[in-house]
Amino acid sequence: MTTDRLNYFSHAMSHNLISNKPFYFLRMPVNIKCYKKLKESVWGGENMDRTVGMFEKGKMFGRWRIWVATTDGIGDWDIEGDFTWYEILWDYAKMKKIYPRIMKENPHAKEYYTVYLNDPDEVSVEEQKTWILFR
Repeated sequence: MTTDRLNYFSHAMSHNLISNKPFYFLRMPVNIKCYKKLKESVWGGENMDRTVGMFEKGKMFGRWRIWVATTDGIGDWDIEGDFTWYEILWDYAKMKKIYPRIMKENPHAKEYYTVYLNDPDEVSVEEQKTWILFR
C-alpha cells in the first residue's frame, strides 16, 4: 500500500528577527505563554510585524528559539534563503502528526522552522494558519 506525499511549496525569504529562548521538552505546538512574553517584549506588541508571523526553530529536545519580526527591521537574527514549506490550516495541534511525516519524506533536511502566521488569541481554530519550513 502506498501513501501520497504531502504537497510542498517553495518560498524564498529574508527577514531580521528578534528572539526569546524558552525551553521545550519534545517537539510541541507553541507554548502560548512564551509567545505572549515575546510579543510583549517587542514594545508591547506594537512594533511586531504581524505579516511575517512568529518563527520557532524545530528541535526535539532542549532550548528552542522563538522569533518575531519588528516593523523597524531591528533584531538579533537574520533568516535568508530558499525553503520548502508545507502549510497547515486549522488547528496548530495538527503539527504533532505532520512534523514526523515531513521529516520522514525529507530525510536530508537539516533545518526546520515552524511559522505561526496568526495569533490563536485573535483568531478561531478554523482560521489558524501555520507553515513548516525546511531546507
